[in-house]
Amino acid sequence: MNDTSSQRIRGIDLARALALIGMMAAHFGASHEFGSSFWGSVGAITHGRSSILFAVLAGVSIALVTGRTQPLTGEPVVQARVRLVLRALIILTIGSALTAYGSGIDVILPTYALLFVIATLFLRSRRRTLAWWALGFATVGSLVTFLAAPLVYSNSWPIPFFSMIVSDNYKLLPWISLVLVGMILGRTSLTSLSNALKIGGFGAVIALVAYGSTISISSSNTDLPSNSQGSKGDVEVAPYEYQDPIELYATPAETASSDTFTVNGQLVSAYDLAGMSCDAEAWNEGSTSGGYISCGRSSFDGSGEGLEDPYAEPSYWDQLQYERDRFLNADPHSGTPAEILGGIGVAMIVISLCLLATKRFGFVFYPLTALGSMPLTIYTAHVLTFKPLSAMTGQFELLNWSVSVAVAAVFAMLWKVKFKRGPIESLMRIAVIKFLTPPHDNRPVTR
Repeated sequence: MNDTSSQRIRGIDLARALALIGMMAAHFGASHEFGSSFWGSVGAITHGRSSILFAVLAGVSIALVTGRTQPLTGEPVVQARVRLVLRALIILTIGSALTAYGSGIDVILPTYALLFVIATLFLRSRRRTLAWWALGFATVGSLVTFLAAPLVYSNSWPIPFFSMIVSDNYKLLPWISLVLVGMILGRTSLTSLSNALKIGGFGAVIALVAYGSTISISSSNTDLPSNSQGSKGDVEVAPYEYQDPIELYATPAETASSDTFTVNGQLVSAYDLAGMSCDAEAWNEGSTSGGYISCGRSSFDGSGEGLEDPYAEPSYWDQLQYERDRFLNADPHSGTPAEILGGIGVAMIVISLCLLATKRFGFVFYPLTALGSMPLTIYTAHVLTFKPLSAMTGQFELLNWSVSVAVAAVFAMLWKVKFKRGPIESLMRIAVIKFLTPPHDNRPVTR
């Protein structure tokens, strides 16, 4: 395939399809234990990484429509910025509508739209410049997010949309690096075999370094005897540095063993509950059962005059200490340097493999490349059908996922028989072109 703007790169479409399929798996509740089952392995591989791949591919697409290997200059770059901003506004509108629809999915499109706008500032940048900015956002941007998170949780920061920037699943500051890395890849000749191999090699190194540098906070914890209904048992003291002074929740993870709990969002097997009073409750919903322990701290203030308020708001530094443990990990959607850089490495490996796989045998992957050529249409359809499909089939997550992927692939293939772009992609293109085309002056010419 020639590197011309009129032709699609099938490897990128395939990678985009895999990102969409991975996000569908996460939405339908794929468990996150690799090797436990096929569904568990799917969840462990795709959770968090699929959305990162989706954002990296957004950067690739931006580069492909703004000059590919040669960044635009002069008037063309101004027009490209206007087109990207218009596309971002349309994507933001769709994303806001899908969020208001209330599917239960944390819709990625609003963040996606903001990334498009931010990318317009870097359209003329060379690859080396993009690389330095990407590294800065992945590290310094993550650090700023980490320092600001307690302010969001305590509702003490008045800036609008600030919580979306630093505390959502798609944290804007570190996520800027994903689009910039994608632009670097898009500024590379993606039809070159040697470049595809280099992308995969660099990605493997980045992923190994990022994931290898993480520190597991819970690895030194001892076992916590309990049962699947969440009873306390005899709790041992665990070397956990920070304890939330408001309230502790220990919820058995449905896909973990019965003696593993989620405490303050982290999987642990033991926790120091000294000085706390705990209540255990069990719940049952059809064939699914579980429970939780709710523990509140009540202690004398030292003067013997009464109990401290167990719901007193923790200080900024107490919350920051808790966030510090998360900052050292690569948990999905944490926005930490290890998660962002590790996800970038995995995205580069996937893109490399997809480019190589479609170089000679692209026809084999046609159902997926067709799906990946209309990501906005497929994503929108998935969000709209997620809630009714889940309500209709209950806990059959694997079935829901399989049916969704199959129907999306069949629809994409049938649509591509007559149309080059997906339905929403076509409407977006028409809207952008109509806006940018100057109106004809039909007034009569006077002499």
